[in-house]
Formats: sequence, C-alpha cells, structure tokens
Amino acid sequence: MREKLSKNWPPTSNFNDKTSCLAAAVAMALISNISLAADTTTSQSTLALPTASAQSTESLTKASTTDSAITPNKSSKLSLTTTLSSKSVEDKIVNSKTSGALVGLTGERTFTPYLSGVIDITMIMMTGNFSNRYTAEGGAPNGLDISEASLTGKLWSHETQSFSLSAGVMPIDFTTLISMWDGPGFAGIKESYNSDGDQIKGQIWASQTTPSSSTAAVKSSESGINSQLQLVGANISTNNLGTSPLTFKAGATRFDFQNLTSSAATDSQYAGNSVVQIGNQAKFKYQFKGYEGAASMGAKLNNHWQMEFLASYLTNTEAPTTLNKAQMGQIKTSYLGNDVKYTTSVASFYNEADTLPASYTVAGLGNNNRFGWSASFKSEWEKQKVSAILKFVQANEIQDNIYTADRQILSLSVEAKYDIL
Repeated sequence: MREKLSKNWPPTSNFNDKTSCLAAAVAMALISNISLAADTTTSQSTLALPTASAQSTESLTKASTTDSAITPNKSSKLSLTTTLSSKSVEDKIVNSKTSGALVGLTGERTFTPYLSGVIDITMIMMTGNFSNRYTAEGGAPNGLDISEASLTGKLWSHETQSFSLSAGVMPIDFTTLISMWDGPGFAGIKESYNSDGDQIKGQIWASQTTPSSSTAAVKSSESGINSQLQLVGANISTNNLGTSPLTFKAGATRFDFQNLTSSAATDSQYAGNSVVQIGNQAKFKYQFKGYEGAASMGAKLNNHWQMEFLASYLTNTEAPTTLNKAQMGQIKTSYLGNDVKYTTSVASFYNEADTLPASYTVAGLGNNNRFGWSASFKSEWEKQKVSAILKFVQANEIQDNIYTADRQILSLSVEAKYDIL
C-alpha cells in the first residue's frame, strides 16, 4: 500500500469526475473477475492451492505464452491491509493531531498470458483536531483513495524481452527509488519495453496522463482545457551479479507538465510554490519541465546485516537556478533475525520552491521550499505479516514565505496484511 497519509487531504472521491469513473469501471471489472476466480477455486476442493502471496505483479505478467490455460488459483491475488496510524504536525501555521485506521484492498488478476490487471484502493477513516491559518491542511482525512485500477496488455514478447501497454488509473513514479515526487494515481496510458535478464533488468517507458490531486479543490481541467503530464524514463537494476554481495539500481526521467490549472496553483501556493496573483485565482509563476535522476547501491554484509545507500537529484529547467533544484540522500541499515526484520533509515533533503507543483511533492517532508532531515525505525514480522514504523521529520524553510514555517512531523503506524487469495 502506498503511503496514503503523506499527501494533501481530503482525498478526491467524486465519481462524476472522468478519472474516478474510469477507475471505478476498471476496479469493478477486476473485483468481479477476482471474485469469480475465488468462487471457482473454492469449488475445486481437490486442487492443491499454492500460496498466492508469493507471486508478484511481475511474475503474473510474465506468464509463458505456451500456457494455453491458466487456472484461477494461479492467476489471482487478493490481499487486505489494515493500518492503525497516528500523526502530529506542528509549526507556526499548522497544529494537527490525527489518528485512525486505513483499510486497503489490493488485487491482481491475469486474464490471459497477454492481459493482466491491478487494483489498489484504500478507505481512510481518521479523526482528530487541527488549526491552520490558511487552508484545511492538517485536518483528519476521510475518503476513498484510488492508487491504481489498470489493465496491462503484453503486445510483444521474445525470450526475456517484452513490450506492453497499460491503461487506467496508475501510480506515477518518476523512478523506482527515492524522489521528491509523491503524486496520486493518474488516469492515462503507459508504454514500456522490458528486458529481464538473469543478472541485469532494464526498462524504457513513457506515459501520458491527466494530473489529478488528492485535494478535491484541484481540478484537472478549466475552460475546456485539460492538464497533461508527459513522462519518459528508463530504469536499470542488477540481480545476483555472480557471487557479489552488491546490488545497483538507477533511473532517469524527463517530466513535462502542460496546462496546469489555476486551482492547482491556488492549492500549491500554500505549500511553497511561487505564484502570481495570490489568492483564489493564483497562477504558477514558472512552468514545470525538467529531469530527475536517482541511484542506489545495496550491500549484504553477512547473513543478518544489510545496508543501502540512495540518492536523487531533480531540476526544473523552466525556473531560475535559485528555485529549481531538489536533492535527497538516504542510508538504510537492516538486521534480519529469525522471524523479524529491523530497519533504521536516516535521510536528508533539499527541495527549492519551484522544482515541481507542490500538490505533487512529498507532503510528509513539507512539500516545497524545504530542507531538513528524517529518521525512522521499522520492525517487520514476516510470518505474521505485521509491521510497525516510527518516523520523525524536521522540515525547515529555505526562503521566507508567509504560508510556510519550520515544521516537525511525528508519525507512528502499525500495519497487518491478510492474503485472501
């Protein structure tokens, strides 16, 4: 489940919107087929059922073209995730204390060797109290979040290479590594070429989407003109390079926002962006086009200890050099016990005012015009499929802004996952 509480709230749940309608249609189709598979599997009591939780989306979409029939128990996966969460946000403008529960449903379904689908929806039920001088930021979120409801068709495949097309509502990630980007699921299409070798995996991809927002005030179109986000990217990763204990990952993305609405600028001005005509009719002062690159190196020190180093850098070529850069660095250390995994993480970040639209940057790090650090400790009990994470963030202003202030964020969450299929 994506980090639902890191974004601006309340989440959009207006099913009159084209994005939500598309997501609902795909979601209903996927749930219907997954439910049918579950009923079929239950009736076939003589079959030995494998553990569906061991299958990943990647393994499902790599079904061999020689398989003429895929049994329902092998092609479906459905899991329920429940999370108890508490969060405190404090600065001179916002004072917020919230807690509650999230219930997430994640499903995967392979219809044929050439067609698969994914659904990821979460119901948020939070309560608390807050004060904010300017906006509703900090209020307890309640609503339905649709992170993904998409179908993927494999148009061509040969040995370890394939070309696929995805459509629906999809999570948009600039890279698979750390990033200042934290947008919700967008409606659109994605084309990808994949090469899955034994030791090196690579992907070249492009997407064309309509930016939406977790904030209901942000509209994807105004005066008949639709906002657009075009991305082109490439990722590469190593996989078992001989006997080496090291692993490497890298990714690069070009982004281009077009026709961003006044409502998006009005929302983003309170989170650090530069705008003209301050108020309800704000407009972005600069456009958003540029590049982000990220890389990581992991090291297995022994049977118990692992480390990972991550870094990213982003630049918006349309903004001045004093306002267009973002960078992050992170160090993770993990200890693997018999049935528990402990992970500590320390990160630093620097995100100037006009790197990206602030509605789509990491709210958990204070959005734009911020620099600071974060620290977290996570415990994972693998057999019980339960995890707990404690995180603290110190996010300071880079430049003085009447809408932002130095901020402290403290959060605690406990998550349990249940495999239905």
